[in-house]
Amino acid sequence: MCHFRVSGGVDHFAQNEAESYKKCRDVILSLNLPPASLPPSYDEPLHDVNDLDGLVTADNPNAHQVALAVLEDEFIPWFSGV
Repeated sequence: MCHFRVSGGVDHFAQNEAESYKKCRDVILSLNLPPASLPPSYDEPLHDVNDLDGLVTADNPNAHQVALAVLEDEFIPWFSGV
């Protein structure tokens, strides 16, 4: 059951996934937002990118905890300004 059948609110409807992405892009472009830019400087990642393949494996039932730890260490402080 689609959400619109429950809530009754639909602003845009797409026939397929490709069309839905196009509609999303069009909506975002219509917001008239300033262009995104990278920060002027940043710290190097705490972990080597080559080590990531060994952290999350198919037989690791706790892979989500690894991803959360990386988020807490690197992304959340950067985005929250901590």
